[in-house]
Amino acid sequence: MSLTTRLLVFSQAALAVVLLTFCSALYAAAGWYVRHLADDAVDRSMATLVASVDIEPDAVEWEPSDRDVALGPGPLGGTIHWYITDARGTPVDRAPDPGTAELVAAAGAGAGAAAPEGWVVARRLVHPPGATGGALTRDRTAEEVEKGEYPALVFTTGVRAGPLRAALRTLGTGLAGVSLAVWLGALVAGRWVCRRALRPVTEMAAAARAMTADDVGSRLPPPGARGELEELHAAIGGLLGRLHAALGRERRFTAEASHQLRTPLGTILGQVEVALRRSRPPEEYERVLGVVRRQTADLTRCVEALLFLARSDADAPLPPAEPIDLRAWLPEFLATRTVLPRHGDVSFEPAPAARLCVAAHPPLLREAVGNLIDNALKYSPPGTPVVVRAAAAGGNVTLAVEDRGPGVAEADLPHVFEPFFRAGGAAVVPGSGLGLAVVARVAAAFGGRVAAQNRPDGGARFTVTLPALVDEEGFIRTSRAH
Repeated sequence: MSLTTRLLVFSQAALAVVLLTFCSALYAAAGWYVRHLADDAVDRSMATLVASVDIEPDAVEWEPSDRDVALGPGPLGGTIHWYITDARGTPVDRAPDPGTAELVAAAGAGAGAAAPEGWVVARRLVHPPGATGGALTRDRTAEEVEKGEYPALVFTTGVRAGPLRAALRTLGTGLAGVSLAVWLGALVAGRWVCRRALRPVTEMAAAARAMTADDVGSRLPPPGARGELEELHAAIGGLLGRLHAALGRERRFTAEASHQLRTPLGTILGQVEVALRRSRPPEEYERVLGVVRRQTADLTRCVEALLFLARSDADAPLPPAEPIDLRAWLPEFLATRTVLPRHGDVSFEPAPAARLCVAAHPPLLREAVGNLIDNALKYSPPGTPVVVRAAAAGGNVTLAVEDRGPGVAEADLPHVFEPFFRAGGAAVVPGSGLGLAVVARVAAAFGGRVAAQNRPDGGARFTVTLPALVDEEGFIRTSRAH
């Protein structure tokens, strides 16, 4: 079931309940009011008739020829009918209109007669004060007959209920018709409003279904309305932008990776093919094998860096971090590099602090620091110093590598940690552009960050900032789990 249908079903059901409740309450109120009007009319007419009676100490006087009874109209323009009998049910007087005969036939005579069907009736027994029982039905004397006196009189007033019920039926029919018209109108209007309100969502869904991975610049159509739809459009648009950017980075990564892998492989294949064309002296084979070994080592480092950068933390979790004191660890690490060229140009200058503790994985930390040092040596002239500094600041430990090379162009500083990025002046320097990207990934893996800047007196400074630790002796420590 579509959202439009669900909204319509809910709104129309709610409207139907409201209309049914309102019409039922209105019909019940109208029925009570009409019944009240009828009861009030017959009661007022009864009071008028009773007021015309002369009540003597021992009889009730009613002389039809001397009475001019005028009753008002009944409810909804109906007629009030009345008649009078004595206590035995003998007719005494009645209204002159023809409908009174129907009331007499329907209601019967006597104070105890049942209420007739289709009439609203009121009865009252009028008798002298204190008269009860047989005194009410005794025979009249000649004098009472002459004077128009009766031991007791029964007054009956009534009005037909048929017109009242017809009026209620008309009201009910009108309410049903109006409610149905309102409900159908709301159904049509609600369907139009729902479709119009949800049209941007439908258009965005259609545009999203039509998009492909090659539609880099495609965006969803604007909703044309403010509010939640605009926020949804902005959120989805931002997501698409991030996905397109990630896809672009993946494509560039794949292209650059394939290029970086083809270069050493081509060199190895070329050297081997040339060596195999004819027999050569052992020295030539040794030279070719040396080239193959160097290219294979470069290829291995490139593949390892690519695998490290390509994997996600969910797919390949990092090993648990270990507490490492950089003041003691960095000299030991630099001592392992004495066999490499220019090892004498590298020095370590720690800040004056007792210990510089961080949480990291030693092999990955060696990879990051080694890449920073190799990058500094690559872009600085031989014989110039490369300084490794470590210091504690603000709950963090900073590890910086400084060189005396040409520095980095200001426009290139924000991009030096991106995979395969090569600065403008670095085109003549061999490399794959992956070393600094690995440094950034290692730093981020252990909750740190990287930065690059140019030194005021020349050269570049690359900094890795990691959260510091506090051990049992009171030094700063934060726990990290991987």
